[in-house]
Amino acid sequence: MSEKDKKEIQTLIYRYSGPRANIGYTFEPLRYGDTDEPKLEEMIFIYADDFDIVLSELKSKYPLVDPDTGETYEAFDPCWDNPIQASV
Repeated sequence: MSEKDKKEIQTLIYRYSGPRANIGYTFEPLRYGDTDEPKLEEMIFIYADDFDIVLSELKSKYPLVDPDTGETYEAFDPCWDNPIQASV
C-alpha cells in the first residue's frame, strides 16, 4: 500500500505545532452495544494542546449521564472512554 492509499483519522489542529505523533484524544461516534467499529472518516483526533479549549467547555457540562446505560460520569477521564451525548 502506498502512502497515498493509506487512510488516516482526520486531525483538528488549532494551535498545535509539535511533532506529528504526540498525545491527544480520538473522538468516535459510538453507542453502547455497538458491534461495528466506526469508520475512519467518522473519527476526529485532537492534540492535547488544542483539546484544553474543548475540555474547558466539556467540564462545564459534567456530571454527564450516559443515555444508554444510565451511568453517571462526574468528570472527564483522560485515560478511558467518556460517553458524551451528541447534544453536548
